[in-house]
Amino acid sequence: MIIDFHTHVYPDKIADKGVSYIGDFYGFELHTPGTIQHLSACCKEAGVAKKVLLAVSIRPDQVDSINHWLRGLLDENTFGFGALHPHTEDPIACLEHFREWGFSGVKFHPDMQTFELDDQRMFPVYAWLEEHRLPVYFHMGDPRYDYSRPYRLARVLDRFPGLIAIAAHLGGYCRWEEAESCLKGAQVYYDTSSALAFMDPGRATEIILGHGTDKVLFGTDYPVTNQADELERFYKLALTPDQQKAILGDNACRLLGI
Repeated sequence: MIIDFHTHVYPDKIADKGVSYIGDFYGFELHTPGTIQHLSACCKEAGVAKKVLLAVSIRPDQVDSINHWLRGLLDENTFGFGALHPHTEDPIACLEHFREWGFSGVKFHPDMQTFELDDQRMFPVYAWLEEHRLPVYFHMGDPRYDYSRPYRLARVLDRFPGLIAIAAHLGGYCRWEEAESCLKGAQVYYDTSSALAFMDPGRATEIILGHGTDKVLFGTDYPVTNQADELERFYKLALTPDQQKAILGDNACRLLGI
């Protein structure tokens, strides 16, 4: 079973604006609708059985509406990581509802939300997540910003060793050397999203094997790319069938409790 652990969609009425925002933020043009209908169709065509939606709140006042909308998309094949903003008035009160709402974790994007991942003001949130075993997903790395650098996550993991953390983009988009120096082999999951298209398959294989295939998740970063293209890139990696199986689904099943 293949699970795409890193996707984003937007309400139909504003999907074009959401996709444009992502394209503008990263400096490239996207031509994907960014709707749940299109994502589901792409997954079906590529043989992807289940998907994980990651929600990001750019402003604190968006949290409630985003999470309410996300709850309506969840089903047996669709999982969700809820939105939370670092400046939410009472973040713990919000988190206490996440499992009740059916969320599998929480997502942060330090670069878009403009906060340093290891800011001490986030420690009560991390402590709660560690205690309640609720996974936290971090966008990681970007040469333009300092907020989401891998060394910051390493500091968080040192302080909260029981935190179930997922570091997107093989530990840090365009900061892979730094990720290797401070996260390699650590108790943190990587995902493959927005990474395989930007490096040689041999280099990607080296990073994945160095970190441990039991701690890597397949992800596409839809609408940045689609499932068929990412699977084509993934199958170029020098991995055994068992290693492929772990990354494509088994590790995700363990995290999601499937």
